Amino acid sequence: FFFLKAFLYKTAVNDDKYVDFMLKNQATDDACPSFGGEALVTRLKKIADETKQRVLLLVDRLGTSGTKHYPDKQHFNRKVKTSFSRDNGLGYAHLPVKGYLFDPIEPANGLIQRFVETKWFSETPRTTSWGHVVPGPADFAEAVAAFKAAICDTNDQGKKNPFPEESMPRTVPPPPPPAGDVPPPPPLPSEQAVPPPPLPPPPGVPPPPPPLPDSKGKRKVEWA
Repeated sequence: FFFLKAFLYKTAVNDDKYVDFMLKNQATDDACPSFGGEALVTRLKKIADETKQRVLLLVDRLGTSGTKHYPDKQHFNRKVKTSFSRDNGLGYAHLPVKGYLFDPIEPANGLIQRFVETKWFSETPRTTSWGHVVPGPADFAEAVAAFKAAICDTNDQGKKNPFPEESMPRTVPPPPPPAGDVPPPPPLPSEQAVPPPPLPPPPGVPPPPPPLPDSKGKRKVEWA
């Protein structure tokens, strides 16, 4: 994953905050440029201009919990939708119903939460009565610091390995022999391993009876 822009609000994100995030600038941090900064529509437009390709933003159906036939809040905000026009080299589309199950932000949220809850420690560590150090933030200021660290760590990992599936182990054919080396020819039929003949029965032991035909015309072996 690579976070192009992320921000942390102290209260729940409503329609006004969504518009601010998409169309306005927020305070940023030089140590973590993806935290806040310029409007998301501006950053995406720069990518479209640099790549000469249209950038399509996919969002889930947040804002349809009311009774309106034509929702106009949050991800359905018309001001935001019109800003992602084709003239700007952008596009804005909604995922289908239950589309949040395919939204990559969901596993990304899991990465952030695990980092904040298990890998981030305050500069003034807190310990339990048993002396164990407690990870995670204790107030909003520490939450912002932990969130920035999670964003930067995830982006750094994304830069190192932008295609993590390529690092998964997989079965690959053996490498070809070096130039100049000729692989040995396959063995001839006469050189292949031949199973040894069956051993004769010990002296005094009668051989097993011949197989009897079964109901399907086949022969089977019955032992006493």
